[in-house]
Order: sequence, then C-alpha cells, then structure tokens
Amino acid sequence: MIRSKDALSGILFVGLGLFVTMFAASLRLGTLSAMGPGFYPLTLGGLSIVIGLLFLGKFFIDRIRNSQISVVDAIHLKPLAIMSAAFLVFSLMSTRLGLFISIILVVILSRLASNEEIVWWKLSIYAVGMSVFTAALFRYGLGLPLQIWP
Repeated sequence: MIRSKDALSGILFVGLGLFVTMFAASLRLGTLSAMGPGFYPLTLGGLSIVIGLLFLGKFFIDRIRNSQISVVDAIHLKPLAIMSAAFLVFSLMSTRLGLFISIILVVILSRLASNEEIVWWKLSIYAVGMSVFTAALFRYGLGLPLQIWP
C-alpha cells in the first residue's frame, strides 16, 4: 500500500485531472477570444494532471535518492466530512440564501474542521469580511448577476 504523501497527492491530482478532462472533452472548446463551456474545465483538468505528475516525479526522485519520504499517518475523517459538508452547503444554499449568508456558513463550517479552539469574535469578523469581499468582487467588480441576499 502506498503511504507517501507525494505519491498519494500525485495520484489524486492525476485522477481528478483525467476525470475533469474526459468530462470537458465532450463540451465545445471555442477559442481564446470566445471561450466555450469546455475551455475552462479542460484547462483546469490539464493543469491538475501536470501538478499530479510533478508530485509523482518528486516521489520517484526521493525514492531514487533514498531521501526521507513523508508518509500519511492516518486519514482524518472529521475534517474531510466537515469540508465536504461546507462545499455542499454552499452549492445548495447559495441560490436560496444568497451569496452573503452562504459564504458566512462556509467560513464557520470550515473553521469547525480544525481541532484548535475557536475564537468566535474573530471568526465572525473574518466571515463577514469574506462575505463583503466576495460579494463586492463578483457582483460589483466583475459584474456577475449573483444573488447577494435571499
């Protein structure tokens, strides 16, 4: 069983990149000046494959040099589950609750994934700040028609 962090990261990135690239291959690419719906996913999938190959290359170079290889001690399920829940909450609630409240929920949920003590006043300031910044950037800076409030 492979326990190297570099090898596992490389396999994950290459696998994700291949999945996204196969999905994007069925979409129209377009051109650089008029990008189609498949252009961005194909670019990210290709970039993910390159990053994965770099991780795998580092793993093999470390094996050849007999360097110290960092291993995965255990898979921590609590942070994985909480971060997955935060992702789902945002994707399901951003159209119902609006961008501002959804970002606040994501920031709070993401913070719960850590084992460190939570300082609620700092977390509140950070969550509101992230919501204001995100709303200003996407709605007013980029002009995207996103729903800010419910």
